[in-house]
Amino acid sequence: IWDNMLENIDPKCCNKTEWMGGGVGLFGCDSIVCPIGMYNPNGRQMTTDDACIPCRVGTTGTYLGSYDCTPLKKISQWIAPLQNIYSATSGDNWTRNDNWLDQDVSVCEWYGIYCDSGSKLKKIELDGNNLYGHIPIDLFEIITLTSVNFARNNIDFFFSGIEKLTSLIHLDLSSTDQSNMDGV
Repeated sequence: IWDNMLENIDPKCCNKTEWMGGGVGLFGCDSIVCPIGMYNPNGRQMTTDDACIPCRVGTTGTYLGSYDCTPLKKISQWIAPLQNIYSATSGDNWTRNDNWLDQDVSVCEWYGIYCDSGSKLKKIELDGNNLYGHIPIDLFEIITLTSVNFARNNIDFFFSGIEKLTSLIHLDLSSTDQSNMDGV
């Protein structure tokens, strides 16, 4: 499963011993996808000799089925804008803020943050997560974003600088406190 953003699979899949040419019966879930934090050049275990391998310290396999591990330093450039979003929107009071601001965890493992297999931050999905305040414009420094969803939160969003997000395809601000469209 290449370039996925899967973070879990139904555990019942791991009981399907005939799946993956009988691989599930031999290697369990690893024959479907390697777990997060592990990798394999195939993204999964296919033989006895090619088990999923734990990522080294300072690297991460962000999603299920990683075929390599990415140095954490490649994604550190996004920490400051994300920290600012957290601070400006009362992050301590969010419904879910799993791993946010944890320096021992890749930003790609923070709740609502999705990266591709190359650890490029692609999506922010914080829909209905009790954000309150304004989204800082340094969000637009994360130029790899393709999707941003802040719907159903008490936030205001300023568009000045949004033109930097040349890959942005989806922006959802529905049911927010959005008061103007200046900068669009």
